[in-house]
Amino acid sequence: MVAWGPIASPALSQVEVDLAGETELARLIDLAASRRGVSVEYQPQELKGSLTLRLSEPLTDQELWRLTEDALAARGFALAPIADGAVLSVVRLTDAPKRVSPELGVGTGTGSFVSAVVDLEHADPPAVLKAIQPLLTQGSSAAVQLGDRPSILVSDTRRRVQLVMKLIAEMDQPGAVVSMVEYDAQELDAESLASLAAQVAASQEAAGGRALPGQVVARPSGTSVLVVAPQAEHERWLRVLAQLDRQQPVVTRTYLPGRYGLGDVAGLIQEVIAGDDERFRVVQDALTNALVITATPSQHAEVDALLERLASAPAEARRPARRFVLRNRDVTEVLEILRELIGAGGADAPGDGETLSTNAASLQPPPQLNTPPDTTGITQRTPAPETPASQRPTSSSAASEDGAVQLVADPATNTIIAIAEPLVLDRLESIIETLDVRQTQVALEVLIVSLTDDETLDLGIEIDRLIDGPDESVGRLSSLFGLGSNLADDALPAGGAGFTGAILSPGDFTVVIRALETLNDGRSLSRPKVLVENNEQAVLDSVIQQPFTSTNASDTVATTSFGGTQDAGTQVTVTPQIAEGDHLRLEYAIALSSFVGDSADPNIPPPRQENRVQSVATIPDGYTVALGGIELTTDADAESRVPGIGAVPIIGELFKNRSKSSGRSRFYVFIRANILRDRGFEDLKYLSDAEVRDAGIDDGWPELKPRLIR
Repeated sequence: MVAWGPIASPALSQVEVDLAGETELARLIDLAASRRGVSVEYQPQELKGSLTLRLSEPLTDQELWRLTEDALAARGFALAPIADGAVLSVVRLTDAPKRVSPELGVGTGTGSFVSAVVDLEHADPPAVLKAIQPLLTQGSSAAVQLGDRPSILVSDTRRRVQLVMKLIAEMDQPGAVVSMVEYDAQELDAESLASLAAQVAASQEAAGGRALPGQVVARPSGTSVLVVAPQAEHERWLRVLAQLDRQQPVVTRTYLPGRYGLGDVAGLIQEVIAGDDERFRVVQDALTNALVITATPSQHAEVDALLERLASAPAEARRPARRFVLRNRDVTEVLEILRELIGAGGADAPGDGETLSTNAASLQPPPQLNTPPDTTGITQRTPAPETPASQRPTSSSAASEDGAVQLVADPATNTIIAIAEPLVLDRLESIIETLDVRQTQVALEVLIVSLTDDETLDLGIEIDRLIDGPDESVGRLSSLFGLGSNLADDALPAGGAGFTGAILSPGDFTVVIRALETLNDGRSLSRPKVLVENNEQAVLDSVIQQPFTSTNASDTVATTSFGGTQDAGTQVTVTPQIAEGDHLRLEYAIALSSFVGDSADPNIPPPRQENRVQSVATIPDGYTVALGGIELTTDADAESRVPGIGAVPIIGELFKNRSKSSGRSRFYVFIRANILRDRGFEDLKYLSDAEVRDAGIDDGWPELKPRLIR
């Protein structure tokens, strides 16, 4: 650290110093301190470097000191007093505010960084702070108001503080005398007139004109306004109010937004032009895709200018891209519907020549007395003819002409990306919102019941008589119906079921009696269940495949191979459609088939019986109803007898074999349908929990048990 003591002789401050060429910064500080008669401390390693001086004449001590302050400030340093101002220290500008105390002026003291308090008499402190901010050193200066006092504390280098104080002195002058004048509103209400006057004053200042000092305040009565301004500005304010206090008549016109969306254009017009005018109205006519606007002629002119600007936009700006995220439907399914709709011309844009336009006014204000009707500014432009349907684009994947649509599906995010004109995009958005709705689910339970009742009765008598003839010949007389066998061998009949009785007289005669009654009561139940969305087809098949062989024979060899399969089982196809009143329209086809015996030949499939019901019906929600059935009843009475004697009463019964059978088969189809509408799927959870419990499956949820808390 180097410290220089003050020079005792005051005459040195008047000596001129001749500096030229390159001078070290530290040497310059030493020389200025010795001439000034103050002590300066600094860190030599921080003040390395030199400066080159080109002076036309020698410097005085005061000029040398200012040169030293400027050189230090250019390098980010300042001179701050320490030890009651007896010694100055070279510090960084960012640390200087901590080393100085406020002064009443900046003409005293020897430091190059000073703080000064300026008391204001007339000027507003916030306005003064805003004005002096550009003059201060960025990053190391400060300018703040002292509490609620009309005083400002400024901290910066001495030169900048002096410049700021001059500006404050210019601003802290007595203002003009402010007074009030009242203006009686003639056409507009006081609030509207005051608001309009404020907008005009702000617009005039923003446009570069001379600002209108003052303010217009609406009186509570609503019939007049008060102008608070300098007296010299009263006349200007009154002229502005007189020009504004004119209520223009309103006119209703119809505008065609052309290729742009109805809602987008209406919102833009409302935001840009309407303002606070309650008479300005924009009505969207979705039936004709038009805007009905009620406004003043000047506002209509603004609407025309806005629509003309939109119509003159380049073609690429009129074909934005928009993404539609589907929440409930499959993107490929919706995309196919949109393509069919576009191919039919259902989402076309207007013709190439049709632009934003206006039709003649549909409503004119009543004419004023002695004033002709205002028809200026009302124009009519005829739209170009619409493109014929035969010339419209039919592909949704390639679009280069105006009005075409490009559609791309992203299955990963279930999103449709569309590139088209805004009007077409709005139509597509409306269509997609209509299509992308959550479909209600239907829980279907199909009960297929097959009932069989069979009864057979067999009763027969067989007689076998041996007759001796002449010459040791033997004859035989028999009435046989297949009840027994080997009767000639004098043995009991073999085989058969039921009651069997035999009378044997060896060598003489044999009688066999057999009675059998068979009863069959069968029941088959098939109960498939399926969950399906509205208007979707549900298919449930449970079949058994019976294979059979095929034989190919030739002159030398026969080859046996697999011939195919025959299916038998339950096949259900149901398509539900929810109708009005929670009724269900069902389109169903139900088939129940089974094998009824063995195949007579391995090369052919076994016999199969199939019961099938197919129809369309409407059933109530939550009910089990019978949708179809087949009932088959058979009765058979057969009799085998010996001709002649078998027809003789009583005796003929010994020469008969009777068989009676009756059968009844019934096939029923029941369907129970439950519409599941709960948004949180609580009804589906309830039905699923019941099935999970019946199946003995662990659903993974912890079992909650009550616990006694004492």
